[in-house]
Amino acid sequence: MQKEESNSSLGRLVNSMNAMDGAYALKAKQLDEKPNVMLILYELTTRESSQKQISDALLIPLSTINTVVREMASRGLLAQEPIHGSRRECLLKLTAKGRRYASNLLKPFQEAERIALEETVGQYGPQFVDAFEKYVQVLKREFGLGRR
Repeated sequence: MQKEESNSSLGRLVNSMNAMDGAYALKAKQLDEKPNVMLILYELTTRESSQKQISDALLIPLSTINTVVREMASRGLLAQEPIHGSRRECLLKLTAKGRRYASNLLKPFQEAERIALEETVGQYGPQFVDAFEKYVQVLKREFGLGRR
């Protein structure tokens, strides 16, 4: 790939990723929710995690996660359970109310994601996902973020 073509592709990719992040944030706001609450709900519907694990997985500062978790707990969406052997870390679990709320909030995201992936993989093949995962893996390495 020539340098000019590479720079053009890089700009297009970065602009697309920024637009994707913006689309998630705008959709969350349309649904009257904070984007970080939506991200944490996504994570907790997949697996129970500690604040540190969520911070590491989503690359969001721990202080931000802590603030959002306190707000979510005050709304009755999640509970914190001490982790055996850890003095400070707690496992975050969605409450029944939190599971219902997450299911309703995430439904339009998941439907849009399903359609977008089906159309994209239909046109570019399943290697699209492999290539994107590889890109993110290399980018994190080059940013010095290791295996977080």
